[in-house]
Amino acid sequence: MTRAEPPASSRDGAAKDVSAGVTLGLVSVPDGLAMGLLAGLNPVAGMYGYLVGTVTGALATSSVLMSGR
Repeated sequence: MTRAEPPASSRDGAAKDVSAGVTLGLVSVPDGLAMGLLAGLNPVAGMYGYLVGTVTGALATSSVLMSGR
């Protein structure tokens, strides 16, 4: 059985979460629009595809795997 680590401070975690969210937004919007255009669809369809993949990944992956610990 694994030990649980003590929770990190909320201020430190919030700054990292904001940084990750901004980075994801800056990368995913142009990427999603381009994927829709490359597929010959409306660019918004590419954004929906990106959204489905992101939500599925977030729900199917544990936070321990995502944090690299």
